[in-house]
Amino acid sequence: MMEYIAIVIVGVILLAAVASRFRNEEAISMSSAPRSPGKSDSIEALVIAGRKIEAIKQLRSETGLGLREAKDEIDDLARSLRPH
Repeated sequence: MMEYIAIVIVGVILLAAVASRFRNEEAISMSSAPRSPGKSDSIEALVIAGRKIEAIKQLRSETGLGLREAKDEIDDLARSLRPH
């Protein structure tokens, strides 16, 4: 009986390890996808209109960026659009 329990525990651990590996590979492949900070005209229009939060949300939905990365991209875009 103890042998069966040990086999089940080892199987669960192996299954968890395999699942974790697949999740990590998927995250790596998603993060290496090419991204463009001004991917759509609507993002630029939102920044010009001063609606940065909406622009960040739109950029995140289009690219899958994290909150910090999207905010940085929008801030950079806003600076580049500012007249000198």
